[in-house]
Amino acid sequence: RLRVTTGEQSNTSVILPAPTSPAESLGEQDAATGDLIVKLLRVLEHGRNPDVELSVALARSGWDRVRTPVAWSTLAWTRTGGCGQPALDESTDSAVACSFVPRADDGFELFCSLASTDDVDGPVRARAVDLARDLGRTTAQMHHHLAVSLGTSRPPAPVELAAALRKRARWALEEVPEISGHIQALELRVEQALERLEALEALEPATRIHGDYHLGQVLHEVGGQQRWYVLDFEGEPLRPLAQRREPDQPLRDVAGMLRSFDYAAAVGKAPDPTWLPAVRAAFLAGYRSSSEGPGGEEGETVLAALELDKALYEAVYEARNRPDWSAIPRRGLKALTGAGLRG
Repeated sequence: RLRVTTGEQSNTSVILPAPTSPAESLGEQDAATGDLIVKLLRVLEHGRNPDVELSVALARSGWDRVRTPVAWSTLAWTRTGGCGQPALDESTDSAVACSFVPRADDGFELFCSLASTDDVDGPVRARAVDLARDLGRTTAQMHHHLAVSLGTSRPPAPVELAAALRKRARWALEEVPEISGHIQALELRVEQALERLEALEALEPATRIHGDYHLGQVLHEVGGQQRWYVLDFEGEPLRPLAQRREPDQPLRDVAGMLRSFDYAAAVGKAPDPTWLPAVRAAFLAGYRSSSEGPGGEEGETVLAALELDKALYEAVYEARNRPDWSAIPRRGLKALTGAGLRG
């Protein structure tokens, strides 16, 4: 009865269909439990895994846009101390079982399809805009429930956030120096965005966030209430677990999703240039209509800096792993900085 999911994943997921007879029952799972999906976490580090911690917190808060966790496993061990260091008792989440959404569209595949079949003023464009707006509202709900369930904390000063983003920007420009050759005055324009960030008086309170938010992390229900579901809360899996559990600016998730729409437009080969700004605007409108976060010029300043940071990271990632896609973050950096694209 078990089926391992396919596709590129940082963990291994196994689908457990609901038993159809007592003979097929597996422990506590019976027909009433419904289908389950079990994620086996490959990278084990000491501490709670955000994919378990955040999913449980959101489900307990009553939010219905997350797959409900029904069980999870924890491993405990003693780390032997070396060079006279004491032994340490450690534990980690190793797997989580959640309710399965059997009929749903992958968010990235859905928007790629909508981009490729765009009809500008017709029903396909209208559906893309409506879905983007609803996804924005869903994202704001996620941030609200995370803040209520897990609390808020004091944010860094704007100058501190700008310093961290400046360090990452220098790293990206050193890793992929050719992007400066493609985009006019890129370094200057990035610095100007960070100076605007530094000039703010304060940032909004920090909260737990998704941390790796893009269209591939959401599902749109087919039939039923046709709602969005948010998945995979573990954050960027290659970052240390302690960093992934730190509170951050919710607008970092918003920036990640906006960049994902760029990828959908490129991969889906949207035939009309107005498709991308239309879905971006709809997503932001939906988010701001339901968000308690910063709006106006302050919110635009923070979001612009975080989206630039994400696009620079993408430039490094694509250069290393998918050079054929390097043009996507380059076009994004051009649009975000208002710069011209050379060559």
